[in-house]
Amino acid sequence: MSKAKKIPWQCRQGDVFLERVEDAEPGKEIPRENGRIVLAHGEATGHAHVVEREDALLLEDRTEVGDAVWNRLLKVLEGGELKHDCPGQAKPDHDSVVLPPGQYRVIQQMTYAPEEIRNVAD
Repeated sequence: MSKAKKIPWQCRQGDVFLERVEDAEPGKEIPRENGRIVLAHGEATGHAHVVEREDALLLEDRTEVGDAVWNRLLKVLEGGELKHDCPGQAKPDHDSVVLPPGQYRVIQQMTYAPEEIRNVAD
């Protein structure tokens, strides 16, 4: 009989990947931008991936995972929504994602190219 590993709740919206975690070590709060939490800015269109809940927090995350040290932790106390905000665009490129209450590592997606590994351009 094999022991199945439980996969945590995960979602991706463009170049932002969220993974629900139970064992994070939160640090200081990262300031909001114009009253909202911005998880990433789009390079190509000027859009942003945002959470607008007043009870949500974006914090430094000091938890080491393998060889990586994640640097941001999103805490959503009452649940929320990850929105793709692109001013002037009639329909966003990405649908909103409903976030259950919890805490999430915010992981910037990377892309591989023979000359370098770099952030995904979204």
